[in-house]
Amino acid sequence: MNDTALIYQHQIVRAVLGTRPAILARVHDMTALDRVCARLADAEVALEQLRARGYGTSGQTITEIVQSLPQAARL
Repeated sequence: MNDTALIYQHQIVRAVLGTRPAILARVHDMTALDRVCARLADAEVALEQLRARGYGTSGQTITEIVQSLPQAARL
């Protein structure tokens, strides 16, 4: 798991548990949480790469950017 995915993992656990430190939490299904966090981290990298190539504007979601791509770029 990369650093970004680990940050997401801690944020998700804190959001669910409230004020308890994420490091002290016992996660029931760590594999599922790892997959979710890895996908979030991958989406963040994809969004950064699309924006670096001139696609999208600040505030647009990755879905909105992909939908606005020329058809040839989606293939």
